[in-house]
Amino acid sequence: TTHRAKQNVIQYLAKIEQAYSLALGADRGYTGLITKNPCHGTWENHTFGIQPYDLNYLADFVEIQELKTDLKEVSGLGRNCMMFDTVRFWAYEAIRAFISGSPDSWYAEVLKVAINANGAFLEPLPHSEVKATAKSVARWVWRNHTAAHAKFIERQAMKGRMGDSSHGGKARSAQYSDIRQEALKLHVMGFNPTQIAKKLNISRPSVYKWVKNCPKV
Repeated sequence: TTHRAKQNVIQYLAKIEQAYSLALGADRGYTGLITKNPCHGTWENHTFGIQPYDLNYLADFVEIQELKTDLKEVSGLGRNCMMFDTVRFWAYEAIRAFISGSPDSWYAEVLKVAINANGAFLEPLPHSEVKATAKSVARWVWRNHTAAHAKFIERQAMKGRMGDSSHGGKARSAQYSDIRQEALKLHVMGFNPTQIAKKLNISRPSVYKWVKNCPKV
C-alpha cells in the first residue's frame, strides 16, 4: 500500500478480501486495528504453515466480484482502490491547470483531493496510506501529463459511446449509473450540488437525491 505498490495487485487482493468478507459474513467495517493478543496465555495458538498464501490460491476458494462502489459498502483494500480511481480521474484533467507550477505544489493539491476522498469512507484509511496514494498519482501524472490528459479524453469519449442511443436501454442504464458514480466522486472531492450539476449537465434535484446519504467530507 506504499506509493511503490502495483495498483493491479492491490485491486486483485482487494477483490479477494471482499469475496472472503462476503462469504464469511464478516463485519465490513472491521479495519484490523483491534484483535486478540496471540501471546496471551488465554489463547491456544496453532500454526498450519509457514509459507505465505499465494493470491491465486486464495482466489480459488471464493467467487471474485467487481469491487463495491457504494461508499457505505466499500471496506478494506477496496477503499484504497476507490480512492486511487477517484484521485487519478480528477488528476488526469486537473494537471493542465497546475503544470506551470512546481511538483511540490501539485502534490499538495493531489493530497487535498485524496484527504477529501478518504473522509467519505465510514472507516477512513490511515493518513500514511492516503499520502502514499497521493504521491503515486501525483508523480505519475506529473511525469506523464500528456498521456494523462489523453486518458481523460479517452474516458470522456467512452462515456459518450456508452450514451449512444443505438445500444438501447442497456446503454442508457449504464450511462445513468456512470453519471451517478461521477456525481458521488465529485461530492467526495468537495464540490457542492450546484457545481456538480453544472459540471455534469444534470439537474440539481438529481444531484441532491444521489448524494443525500453520502457522508460529508
